[in-house]
Amino acid sequence: MFDPKNIKKELELQGFPVTETDVLYTQGIVAMVNKAQAPLSNFRDLCKEKPLTVVDKEVLTND
Repeated sequence: MFDPKNIKKELELQGFPVTETDVLYTQGIVAMVNKAQAPLSNFRDLCKEKPLTVVDKEVLTND
């Protein structure tokens, strides 16, 4: 997890006024983003594959 001191320093470097609640809130958001991105590392080559679509001829003619 990100160190609160580093988060505070990064926010200050970007010119944002920082309070302790901001740091904790930002730390929580960063943790959620990292948790959401973790499963994606298993599928690094997902964008390299072309999608395959199978269409039933009857669906096209009866639609």
